[in-house]
Amino acid sequence: MTSAATGHHDGRGKLRVFLGCAPGVGKTYEMLAQARTLVDEGTDVVIGVVESHGRVATAALAEGVEVVPRTRRPYRGTPLEDMDLDAVLTRRPQVVLVDELAHTNVPGLRNRKRWEDIEELLAAGIDVYSTINIQHLESLNDVVAQITGVVQRETVPDDIVRGADEIELVDIDPQALLQRLSAGKVYPNGRVDGALANYFRQGNLTALRELALLWLADQVDDKLADYRAAHSITETWEARERVVVAVTGGAESPTLLRRASRIASRSSAELLAVHVVRGDGLTGAGVDLAALKELATGFGARIHTVVGDDIPDTLLDFARGVNATQLVLGTSRRPRWQRIFDEGVGAAVVSESGRIDVHMVTHDETSRRSRLDIRDTRFHRPLSWVFAVLVPAVVTGVLQLLDPWLGFASQSALYFVAVLAVSMLGGILPAALSAVISGLLLNYFFTDPRFTFTISQPDNLITILVMLLIAIAVAALVDSATVRRAQAQDAAREAELLALFSSVVLGGADVPVLLDRFRETYDQSAVSVVRRTSRVGRTVEAAVGDSPPTTPEDADTVCVVPGDEFELLLRGPKLGARDRRVLSAVAGQAAGAVQRHALEAEAATADALARTDELRRALLSAVGHDLRTPLAAAKAAGIPVLASSEPSSDLDELLAAAEDMQFPVFVKAVAGGGGRGMRRVDERADLAEAIAAASREAEAAFGDATVFLEQAVVNPRHIEVQILADTYGNVIHLYERDCSLQRRHQKVIELAPAPNLSDELREQICSDAVAFARSIGYSCAGTVEFLLDEQGRHVFIEMNPRIQVEHTVTEEITDVDLVSAQLRIASGESLADLGLTQDTIRIRGAALQCRITTEDPANGFRPDVGRITAYRSPGGAGVRLDGGANLGAEVSGHFDSMLVKLTCRGRDFPTAVRRARRAVAEFRIRGVATNIPFLQAVLDDPDFRAGRVTTSFIDERPGLLTSRSSADRGTKILSYLADVTVNKPHGERPTTVYPRDKLPTVERSVLTSPPNGSRQRLLELGPEGFARDLRENPRLGITDTTFRDAHQSLLATRVRTNGLLNVAPYVAALTPELLSVECWGGATYDVALRFLKEDPWDRLAQLREAIPNICLQMLLRGANTVGYTPYPTKVTTAFVSEATDVGIDIFRIFDALNDVNQMRPAIEAVRATGSTVAEVALCYTGDLSDPGERLYTLDYYLRLAEQIVEAGAHVLAIKDMAGLLRAPAATTLVSALRREFDLPIHVHTHDTPGGQLATYMAAWQAGADAVDGASAALAGTTSQPPLSAIVAATAHTERDSGIDLARVCDLEPYWEALRKVYSPFESGLPAPTGRVYSHEIPGGQLSNLRQQAISLGLGNRFEAVEQAYAAADSMLGRLVKVTPSSKVVGDLALALVGRGITASDFAADPASYDIPDSVIGFLRGELGDPPGGWPEPLRTLALQGRAPAPEVTPLSADDEAILDKPGRDRQVRLNHLLFPGPAKEFEEHYEAYGDTSRLSANQFFYGLRYGEEHRVELEPGVDLLIGLEAVSEPDEQGMRTVMCVLNGQLRPIAVRDHSVDSAVASAEKADRSNPHHIGAPFAGVVSLSVDVGDEVAAGATIGTIEAMKMEAAITAPVAGTVTRLAIGQVTQVAPGDLLIEIR
Repeated sequence: MTSAATGHHDGRGKLRVFLGCAPGVGKTYEMLAQARTLVDEGTDVVIGVVESHGRVATAALAEGVEVVPRTRRPYRGTPLEDMDLDAVLTRRPQVVLVDELAHTNVPGLRNRKRWEDIEELLAAGIDVYSTINIQHLESLNDVVAQITGVVQRETVPDDIVRGADEIELVDIDPQALLQRLSAGKVYPNGRVDGALANYFRQGNLTALRELALLWLADQVDDKLADYRAAHSITETWEARERVVVAVTGGAESPTLLRRASRIASRSSAELLAVHVVRGDGLTGAGVDLAALKELATGFGARIHTVVGDDIPDTLLDFARGVNATQLVLGTSRRPRWQRIFDEGVGAAVVSESGRIDVHMVTHDETSRRSRLDIRDTRFHRPLSWVFAVLVPAVVTGVLQLLDPWLGFASQSALYFVAVLAVSMLGGILPAALSAVISGLLLNYFFTDPRFTFTISQPDNLITILVMLLIAIAVAALVDSATVRRAQAQDAAREAELLALFSSVVLGGADVPVLLDRFRETYDQSAVSVVRRTSRVGRTVEAAVGDSPPTTPEDADTVCVVPGDEFELLLRGPKLGARDRRVLSAVAGQAAGAVQRHALEAEAATADALARTDELRRALLSAVGHDLRTPLAAAKAAGIPVLASSEPSSDLDELLAAAEDMQFPVFVKAVAGGGGRGMRRVDERADLAEAIAAASREAEAAFGDATVFLEQAVVNPRHIEVQILADTYGNVIHLYERDCSLQRRHQKVIELAPAPNLSDELREQICSDAVAFARSIGYSCAGTVEFLLDEQGRHVFIEMNPRIQVEHTVTEEITDVDLVSAQLRIASGESLADLGLTQDTIRIRGAALQCRITTEDPANGFRPDVGRITAYRSPGGAGVRLDGGANLGAEVSGHFDSMLVKLTCRGRDFPTAVRRARRAVAEFRIRGVATNIPFLQAVLDDPDFRAGRVTTSFIDERPGLLTSRSSADRGTKILSYLADVTVNKPHGERPTTVYPRDKLPTVERSVLTSPPNGSRQRLLELGPEGFARDLRENPRLGITDTTFRDAHQSLLATRVRTNGLLNVAPYVAALTPELLSVECWGGATYDVALRFLKEDPWDRLAQLREAIPNICLQMLLRGANTVGYTPYPTKVTTAFVSEATDVGIDIFRIFDALNDVNQMRPAIEAVRATGSTVAEVALCYTGDLSDPGERLYTLDYYLRLAEQIVEAGAHVLAIKDMAGLLRAPAATTLVSALRREFDLPIHVHTHDTPGGQLATYMAAWQAGADAVDGASAALAGTTSQPPLSAIVAATAHTERDSGIDLARVCDLEPYWEALRKVYSPFESGLPAPTGRVYSHEIPGGQLSNLRQQAISLGLGNRFEAVEQAYAAADSMLGRLVKVTPSSKVVGDLALALVGRGITASDFAADPASYDIPDSVIGFLRGELGDPPGGWPEPLRTLALQGRAPAPEVTPLSADDEAILDKPGRDRQVRLNHLLFPGPAKEFEEHYEAYGDTSRLSANQFFYGLRYGEEHRVELEPGVDLLIGLEAVSEPDEQGMRTVMCVLNGQLRPIAVRDHSVDSAVASAEKADRSNPHHIGAPFAGVVSLSVDVGDEVAAGATIGTIEAMKMEAAITAPVAGTVTRLAIGQVTQVAPGDLLIEIR
């Protein structure tokens, strides 16, 4: 490439362009470097305009080069600089440097674009050096947008760049550019963000680089073609590979194209296909060129059709003309003898190809084709063969008559004529037959010797043979001419018909006219054009004739248009093959006409929309919606305005303009409104991202991405003045309103008039607004907006040329109907006609307006989505509602967030606020989140009620966002009930009986004030005195276990709190003589959280309130508290302390292995309370009466009791969990304990074998002080003996319990009815079993173990499980079997039976089997040391290679601090420490459905029933009345709509039916507990800016999300690498959808 000329030109200057692929590749640097070389050579070089963008190296190169001063032009109050074109022309240098060819000039200069300036410089003979990036070329803008996601608005036509004398590509490796970028050599780090960052992703840089190289290669190729044409060069130059493939359109064409495509792909060559048509128009006339073009396009080739008589020469001329380097031809696999007569086109091409490489591709198609296929003419006519025989015979007859007068030559000539006649009629073969017959007849009848086939003279033989050959040759020639004539006639006919039909189309006629002409020509009765689509099938686009066909089945002839979208259907005589080309042409023309009419209709629609949009823009510009117009007008009117920049969509320009501005600033859209396209920027580093976000938001909202910067006012008030003007120049104001209460620059509450505004300032602001409106000739309603700073100075910011949302608040204080006034003024009336003058407008009272929206304050005011399931609005004096949502409305991400507008007025501002508070409180909107709680907090704020508001009011009070929240208890409860109603997790309701109806009749006064009982005795005597009284009192103490252990053993602990609370007051009133009520602890704690979704602490508190007179007892598992593993001592201490505070009086403490050391922390914690009783249990197993018992003997129990007494127990308990304590053993054990220790003895057993009442009797007769029993309806088998039986057995004896038997029996019907309600959870034994004496399974576990066996498919082999239990117990060393040690044995037993192994096999090699975790934990010592020692070598073998037992997790400082403080926080923390999983599930359930403990058991387990009204008491005096109306069928997502009535209002609830498979794929949800999952914050369209493998920092933007009126950045919570994209780059999402995963 030659260098640019460096002297003045008499003519036009030369343009040199430096082309780059992305910002920062060094275009400007290279241009300056070459300019410095020219300067050193003495060339006159000046800088017209060069931007260094702060790059030090670039700026250094510009030093020493003369700079023509730039011109400065004011624009919107800000002076801007640009190239001074006139100064450069006056200076007239040899070379001028003009950066950024695509730049848009400052408004007001002579030319709009910089390339237009360059055109003037070139016309003046000045050489120009300029720069441009590939993305600024108009032809490549769409491609660049696909690569980077950014649409360029600074573009230059390609012709300008193509017209350059020289184009130099400035290229750089993407990795090198990224290194320069990271070093800050391209842009400051703060600027490379948002849209600009898309250019600097390595993949995008590589794509842009390739785009630049390909574009430049095309320009070089064009230059080369021009040069070759100018110099008549036909010789091939192999500068660029091109492959030409010759195709005929025949069956071999796909083979040739496929082979040529492979050849071209290997050398990245361009592929051209050529089809040669003979000059006579016959050869190739039958080829379907449209199909051939479609075929070539499928292989990436361009098709060319050329005309020539000599095919080899024509092909080579074309190849040389396109500078081809390779030529691909087809050749048939013909026999060698055929090649002797015709070598074919290929041989001729090869011999003449020269430097062009020729590829010969063999195929089988050519050998099947003849140049002249006579079989389609007359070959099969039978008459031809008749004439071949008959004509020679007739000629013979005639010659016989004329024989005397004719000689041999004449006779031969007549036969020759006969053969010619046959050839014309029948073709070559009949002619050949005729020639043979004629020769034979001539020989036989007229050649000497006659009447024999012998020929005497050789001349006659030669004559006959020559005649035969000539006859056949002439016949072939005649036949060929005949065929050519027929083809020519057919071609002429087709051409005439095509011309006829084309004239109809070109004449602009409709499709029916074309079809009608075709119908008449071919004598068809009906013709139709049908379009085929996958969505609606076939549709008739046009039709003519009677009963036109609509489907191919209805038609006689069908023609499918190429592309398979259209069909031409004919009804009438079936058309033959020779009419197919015309038929296809007409079908194509008809289809094209249909498509053209459709496009014309679309174009007309688009044109109408464009005209409407143009009119809209013109109107908006006229009234000042473009913010540039009102600012200029405000300055002209003398109204103070803020400093601002020139509007632009160029990021660099705006960043440069910000250099002279003070922060904070606002980024505002010039076409903006409603806060859209607006951002406040406090730090300069955040400006680039804010500009990019505001531009995108503005373009989406208004179609214009242009923004400008405006100086922000610190802590201002936002004051608007309502203007009303007519078309006659009259302008009035309707006073101001204070719109300062804003969120993201969108108004939330508007006040009118503005409070705390002096009359003088109000008048000044309103006067300025009127003056501004007059200065621009404004008409109709509008709003002039000001900012008022803390010093009382106001500045104009914008005008909204429309009626705004908040106009209603002005209407309320002025009594002017603005909407009506707007319409009447627009129709031509004046303000006087409306009766409005400035002096008649008065302020009447005060008003405020609240916008009720779906924006969730607790979620960053992001719009919520969902279905409105309840809607109730307020009313009353001074309350106005505008708009309003509807019940059942679906709120999507495209829904305007405002549901309804509330305006309240009063005689003064406090009255208006008071009415607003009442109205907001009366709203009930359910199904979507609203800002109502936030509005309530604002209205309650003292500063707001005093009118002290600024635009920073909300930002300064973050507590407003969370200080209130709607409990929405009704909707949550209803959602739960609907879910249970649809899915029925526990089946149908088993009984219609309500247990409450079975309660005995008791006076209310007795229920509310029950007699004193054991609790009062404990409070009076203290723990020690209480225990002593129990020991000394002969009356037998009885503990009622129905509230805990009984339903734990029989009903899987599923009885809910309200089922206990219903009967609790009756128990307190009717049986105050009870020693205690066991109601808490053990499995009830975790089951309440896990299954019943109740807080166990709430249950305890409510039972304490319901039973104030009887001691409440709980089961405490020593150091495990109510869990299954040991916890730090502080947990035990805190638990006991909190349980005591809430209501527990007696703690029954035990350890699963009778380890007193494990019980000691609990005993000490109980004694530390000073008010509760430590009842410490020794767990009984075996049979101490058995002489063969070696482990659990009387001595063992006495030693254990001694340790318990020493540990500080108040009461000594015997805990017989399996019902193994027989009457004789009870007598022995109790007598010994009574004799050795001075503590009261409390016996607990399970009636699994059925005879434990006898054990109880033996125990109390031996001196036991108390026993446990359950109400008869929940007694027996794995539960305790019946309470009524115990009371009856002691009645009228010295051990009489004092409990009234009748009253005990009166409570049994309630428990019986309750048990029926819980029948799906029945897990007890159907009858007592004596097998317990052998397997020793505890009562509660025996019930649960059976259910476990059933779930594992072992229900029918439960006897084997029992045997395995006994074997496992023996193998483990005969454990004390109490929860959790009994679970260890049970898990091992199930594992043995399930795997089909024996205990001995397992003991021999335990490592060969999968060992349950509970067994491993036991062997590690997590439960303590078993009484009989460790089973060896089983323990060693099982633990071989396993890690030791984990240490007890220490408490955190936060845990310890919370555990030191009684109250709700300690209860919650204990829940999480003891049962973290169930506690989390409970809280999630509470968040989703609220407090479901208020539901009855029937409601909670079985849901709603048709025809019944369900009452749910939320709190005293607050009830929900719920009815079930209907349940819909499931939709494609498996959702059913449950229609309910809640307190008289219809409520639709959407419920997922888990029994139905969803036909719609659901989006993957982010795990909120996983910080590596990034989910969608709300519903909207997400645009990701990262890809897999990208490194992201914590807090970095990974994408943006856009919803109605809002765009927000999505940031990474943690640093890491993007490992997965769960969505596409741009996707519509729902709240919580997983976006990306970071690791």
